[in-house]
Amino acid sequence: MALNWLRDNARVRGHESLEAPRPGRRNRQLADDTIPIDERLIVHGLREKMQQAVRLAVSGLPERQRTAVVLHQFEGIGCEQIAVLPGCSHQAVRSLLYRAYVALRIRLAGLELRV
Repeated sequence: MALNWLRDNARVRGHESLEAPRPGRRNRQLADDTIPIDERLIVHGLREKMQQAVRLAVSGLPERQRTAVVLHQFEGIGCEQIAVLPGCSHQAVRSLLYRAYVALRIRLAGLELRV
């Protein structure tokens, strides 16, 4: 019977209202888990700088590579569908994308973002 009582009351045991008065002790307070505004502004600033850097790097690609990257990465179009537009093969599009992503990786690798 004791084990049954422990099992049945396990959830109730140890729970105490946060607003319940605690004689002789301070009231409980919850930690604020939100990100402080200054940190959010820093993260937002970094995100904007990263987006600008990516846009600049993509704009510096040759036209065919740039078109393939924009369609594939930003529009979500598959290689087979991209191949239909310029009238080239699926493998040619994959090759264009590979060369474009390597070039972007190189251009963005040394990027140091500062706010």
